[in-house]
Amino acid sequence: MPEIRIKNENLTEISNIRHLEEIRMQKDQLGAPCVVLVYMKELFTDAREPEVREFFRNAPFLTVLVPDSPDDVYVALANLFDLVMTSDEAETYFEKAFAGKSAVQCREITECFVKARTGSPEDVLTQESKAFYRLMNLKNQEQEDAPEQNVPENQENAFLLDEQDGILYLTMNANGNNLMTESFFRYYEAIMEKIEALSQEKTCQGLIIRGKGRHFSVGADVKALAERSAEENFNEETGIFPASHIRQKHFFTFLHSLPFPVVSIVTGFCIGSGSEIAVNSHFRICEKGARIGQPESTFGILPALGGLGRTLEICGLKEAYQLVMTGELLPAEQAHEIGWADILADKKKGLAEAEALIRSITEESEKFDSANRKSYLHHYLRRKGSETA
Repeated sequence: MPEIRIKNENLTEISNIRHLEEIRMQKDQLGAPCVVLVYMKELFTDAREPEVREFFRNAPFLTVLVPDSPDDVYVALANLFDLVMTSDEAETYFEKAFAGKSAVQCREITECFVKARTGSPEDVLTQESKAFYRLMNLKNQEQEDAPEQNVPENQENAFLLDEQDGILYLTMNANGNNLMTESFFRYYEAIMEKIEALSQEKTCQGLIIRGKGRHFSVGADVKALAERSAEENFNEETGIFPASHIRQKHFFTFLHSLPFPVVSIVTGFCIGSGSEIAVNSHFRICEKGARIGQPESTFGILPALGGLGRTLEICGLKEAYQLVMTGELLPAEQAHEIGWADILADKKKGLAEAEALIRSITEESEKFDSANRKSYLHHYLRRKGSETA
């Protein structure tokens, strides 16, 4: 018989198991974990059985295979589990991921990643919005006082839009290092509505987004976010979100569906909702010295403007889950290493890289297709390498 150990409210461990079918048959004994770690000492013989595969495909938790040794024989099982880790790696990884988080928060964030296993991108977007309102509702009930930011109201010059030789340049020029206050979002949505209209004219070759000052964006004003969510009404029974949330989320996620390449030049801090602008872009160029991250979890919530799903798509489950769960900030070099940043540039060199990338894509293809994002990037980097060799 397998040994099932409920390690804590987030983790369940299974060892001494001979057949995966035993997990399916004893699912009621697993508890309600976020993650199940399966310690394996021999190759499972029933890994391809339909019932077993169906169970793991629809498991309401993340599954982690922890083999006794990193033998190639386990590669055949890797696609059955969400993650494969060594024992030491798993212990460190989840200790770091769950540190300082409530069980409810861990559950809500994990369910978003679980949804991505079989759900569509739209399903993940819906799940992250539901989780956001549930967590923000709990946060508002606790009546935690967020610090006052004391940032002046933005004016119409909070966003500057220019066009040169077919490329649109959007410069974020809002107060407080592009702190996302209520007035920031108001002007942001207005300028994005204008860009959406311009995209229908089919004359644009690309869009470059950058911050005017030192930082791309320091993220959302948490106090303003709490006040807004307290005033809005999310209907849990019908699943209907507030119209303001639908509009706001649209003007983040629509960036990825624009018919031309969207490139974010990341400088300084690019965190929280600011990071969600970047990940919803097709490409991210990180200048050295930049720091990126999704610190929403440290405030008791999670990214809800497409950031979770897009980070998962860009970085893969292992890196995205830790980035979202821990809320840690990464330097530009590490962001590039995990795939978050497509190009690592020297300071003040990001704009030239963005323009060159867009020109390369325009020359390569008559019609931009976001599905070919990696191919465009590979072609650009290969050509750039040959030119500098």
